[in-house]
Formats: sequence, C-alpha cells, structure tokens
Amino acid sequence: MSNQPDCGEAVLEAIRKLSVDYIIASPGSEWAPVWEALARQKLGDGQGPEYIDCWHETLAVGMAMGYTMVTGRMQVVMLHAGAGLLQGSMGIHGAMSGEIPMVVMSGESLTYGEDPDVEPGNQWLRNLSIVGGPQALLAPIVKWSNQATSSRTIYEMVIRSGEMAQRDPQGPTYLNVPVETMAEQWSSPAFPHTAPAAPKKLSPPEDVREVAKHLVASAHPLVVTEAAARDPQAFDALVNLSDLLALPVVETSGTIRANFPNGHPMYQGTDIGPFMADTDLALLVKNRAPWYPPGNRPPKA
Repeated sequence: MSNQPDCGEAVLEAIRKLSVDYIIASPGSEWAPVWEALARQKLGDGQGPEYIDCWHETLAVGMAMGYTMVTGRMQVVMLHAGAGLLQGSMGIHGAMSGEIPMVVMSGESLTYGEDPDVEPGNQWLRNLSIVGGPQALLAPIVKWSNQATSSRTIYEMVIRSGEMAQRDPQGPTYLNVPVETMAEQWSSPAFPHTAPAAPKKLSPPEDVREVAKHLVASAHPLVVTEAAARDPQAFDALVNLSDLLALPVVETSGTIRANFPNGHPMYQGTDIGPFMADTDLALLVKNRAPWYPPGNRPPKA
C-alpha cells in the first residue's frame, strides 16, 4: 500500500490556504480521508483548522453563519451526501440571502461499487444517489456549485470555491466531492495556490463627491439600509454621516444586522411609509430591496 497522501490531504491543505479556522461538519462516510488528514495534522503538531462535529446539518450551517457574521472570517461546512445537503439547505439559503460567505461540501459515489478498486458501500446505490449529482440540488441557492472530478483538480477547486464565496456579493459556494475522488492519491502541486484576501471595493472619489453634492442639495434625504454593518467601520461611518447632515435612517424589515443605533434620534425604525411622499433623495446603503412592491418608490426621488 502506498504512503502517498490521498485527496483528504488535498482538501485539508486547500482549507489551510483559505485561512479557515473551523471545519464544521455533520458528516458521513465520505469524509474519512479528511478525518485521517486532520489526525495527521494533530499528531504532527501542524497548523490548520479545528474540527467541530455537529448532530444536525442545520446546526453546522448555522454555526458557520454566526461565526462569520461576528468575525468576518469565512468557514467550511461538510455535510453528508444529498440527504444531509438538503437538511442544511435552509441555512444555506439564508447564507445566500444574507450574503454570508462559506464553502459547503458533500459527496456522492460515481461508480456504485462497479470499480473493483473502490468499495463505497451499497447505501450510495440504494438511497444516497442524486440524479445529476448533488450540485444540482443547490445550484439555485448558491453563488456557484460544481463537482471535483479528479485528484489533479480538487485542490484548486476547493480554493476557487473559497475565493468566489468571499468576492462581492458574498455568499455560499458548493463543491461535490465524490468518494472515488477522495480515495485517489494526491501530490502537492509544484506551485501551490494561496488564496488572496478578498478585496474591499471602494467607490471612486468622484462618485463619493457626486453623492455628497446631491445630499447637501436635497431638501428631504433619507438613508435606507439593510446590511451596512457587515463592515463594522461602516456602522460608525453611517452614524457620523447622519450626525453631520441630520439624515434620517430607516432599516428594511428584513435586516439581520444592527446597522444603526436604535436609540439615536435620527433612527426611524423599519417603516419607510411615512417618508415616501416627501423623500427627494434616497441613499441606499447595502440594500437589496429598499421598498415593497418594487414600483412603490418615493415619487420625488
């Protein structure tokens, strides 16, 4: 038997390169190579993510969401086959709606025992298989979903998944890792790819000046926000802007963050209705849908 690492080591090494703190899992049998890689990491006093085992998929996804919302650091979630993926899908949809980055992975079998060199277990044929692959289940509710088809591509695919999850607009990505791929031998790439930090997009100075000009000229401006506090610095910046120009601030009813101090005299709650008739300029700060229905916008804005 060869001592060469399998693709469990490839997955773990890619997760290290993404600077992930935790692998949060409600796992199944496809993840044994990753467990072995984690054991080697611990025995060798190596640096890398810690492993958290959860009793339910929704809990695993929710823990990853909460950790990222508090720290701003993306995490990895490992689920079991298509069944576990569907159990976690409500949380994954929530992460997509909340623009919370995470890499979600689960597995499948490609050979169903027909390969004499791989015995995945008959559960894959009997009740775990998904026609079209489990990536088809999540495609509508993630930024990107795909299948790792080879030991030669799996390392880069995990890293690319993490990169895409962290680019604006942020959100979850999904990678299907078949058990046959996990069992393949893996050689570390000659030029390993380290994922760069996600860039912060800043508005050009000329755009900022244009917005400032309109705010100063407006008679009845209004700020509407849903997720300004995704960046903690934006929370303070919005307070300072409101103080400077006496700007009223309304949060949307679907907000999942505290974007403005509720005790501030310019905080106007979550009902934009009283401002609709008079607002002549609406400044939208991290906002997907500021009013409902979409055509019900301030007539003067």
